[in-house]
Amino acid sequence: LLFSAELIELEDEACMLSMALDITERIRTERATRESEEKFSKAFYAHATAMEIVDLDNKKRVDLNKNFLELTGYTREELTQSDIETLNLWKDSKIYQEAIKKLVQFGTVSAFPLEAVTKSGESKHILMNAALLDLAGRNWAIESFVDITEQILAENKAHVSEERYQSLFENMPIGVYRSTPEGQILEASPAFAQMLRY
Repeated sequence: LLFSAELIELEDEACMLSMALDITERIRTERATRESEEKFSKAFYAHATAMEIVDLDNKKRVDLNKNFLELTGYTREELTQSDIETLNLWKDSKIYQEAIKKLVQFGTVSAFPLEAVTKSGESKHILMNAALLDLAGRNWAIESFVDITEQILAENKAHVSEERYQSLFENMPIGVYRSTPEGQILEASPAFAQMLRY
């Protein structure tokens, strides 16, 4: 209960004017809001992926977790004190703008590929996931980023290795083939096929 009292005078007689208001529901709501904000805050700051919250109306980064700072190499102050266009993290900002356009149109973006450039100039391949939030009539985005640079590099190495193998296999002057243990030919070099007049 919220209670207030005031001494007043009524017809030359001292009286007490008092009011009581049941604020139980308001306290419950405030407590639930506080607990919800605390849960969100813990999840945001402890999340394993890089995350940021952007005010899309004024193009400012509102908050970032430590993984976002580690991913980009910038400090919290550098990122929050300039807008997203002035401190552009993307190799091609038009692609990021395309992601934001889809976010505004559909409310979410999943596994959107981007290429980031860190403060040191290093290029990173990123997958962006984002959700649109409407808070007090303003458009906000909560964005998370997964660094897939090592995966892309490994795929590129595997592709180059496969191309080298294929080139070597096709250009060997001697006949080479690959078969099953039963002798079924799975792959044969052009030189092998020519030897067999096939």
